[in-house]
Amino acid sequence: MSRTSNVNSRPPIPPTEWAMLQVAAEIPATTVWTTTIGRGQLAREYARLHTESKVICHSLDLYKADSIAIEAQNEEIANLEVSCQPDWPAGKCQMALLPFDGSGEESLACDLIQGAYAGLDIGGKLLISGEQHSEAWIRKQLRPLNKSIKLVEFKKAVVASIEKTTELKSLKNFWADVVFRDQGRLIKIQTRPGVFAHRKLDVGARQLLNHIELNDDERRILDIGCGSGAVGLGLSLRAPGRHVVAIDSNPRGVDCTSRNFSANQAGTWEVILNHRGDLKLSEPVDLVVANPPYFSNFRIAEIFCELAAKNVRADGRVFFVAKNVDWYRENFSRWFSNVEYEPASGYWVVSATGQS
Repeated sequence: MSRTSNVNSRPPIPPTEWAMLQVAAEIPATTVWTTTIGRGQLAREYARLHTESKVICHSLDLYKADSIAIEAQNEEIANLEVSCQPDWPAGKCQMALLPFDGSGEESLACDLIQGAYAGLDIGGKLLISGEQHSEAWIRKQLRPLNKSIKLVEFKKAVVASIEKTTELKSLKNFWADVVFRDQGRLIKIQTRPGVFAHRKLDVGARQLLNHIELNDDERRILDIGCGSGAVGLGLSLRAPGRHVVAIDSNPRGVDCTSRNFSANQAGTWEVILNHRGDLKLSEPVDLVVANPPYFSNFRIAEIFCELAAKNVRADGRVFFVAKNVDWYRENFSRWFSNVEYEPASGYWVVSATGQS
């Protein structure tokens, strides 16, 4: 009987993770790095099969990382660790497992593949899985690393593997420079794959900057879902003495924001990796800006509202930008007062004040 037959009785695994497991299950390794397109199922199943291995599941989403860690703890999978940091963990691994489903950012996939290969010991194995039609793309990614590619096909996925035979002579730089103008000032920032609005200033961020005129007494600014930090940075540079608290659930976003504030010598700042709405800052802020993502059925927008309401002063101002304003019309007054809605180039800027 196949060692992986027991996975059929467990919660569904994404097809490309399931296919990867069929191949990787027979390959022992001391340290294994993985990503996930689901809830860490590949990492958990491999860790169950190889209790002698150290399995590290890497995620660029703190909410997902915490969820995977909690499930692993509940299932008593002691040899599974979860990493949520900008890059792969320090040290080396003997195998890296990267499942893809074709829905993500290609530059991020390329960045992760390069980083995983660089982290392998010589003789280590890199496995990539994708949907059945992705064979050409997978070969394109692996051929520069090792032309000897082993391919295994399944009904809904394909798995390719190579062995690391030599170190990379150079690493491709996936960072990008972005220059934008705010009230006559040219601002240069850097972004990288995996950060929202990589290579550009998001239109929603632009509408926030266009809409907000800072008051003299608005010294502390909270930027929720900061991404690369463009909005908080732009506001901070308008006048000296501003302090920005920037929050994001993506460790690359947190890293980008910190780098961009430092490079632009913008006031003072603190950057927090967080995904919860119950975070309470040491003192309230005067102004909140937020650009929630447009998925998760507004659950993330709700978390942003909770976080803003807990941390803005009673008469402080709050600005959200949205593509669809209906949810905000129905819900924003749960947390805030004096709510107003203004159309802005295909978006809506929703403004309000904190409740006393």
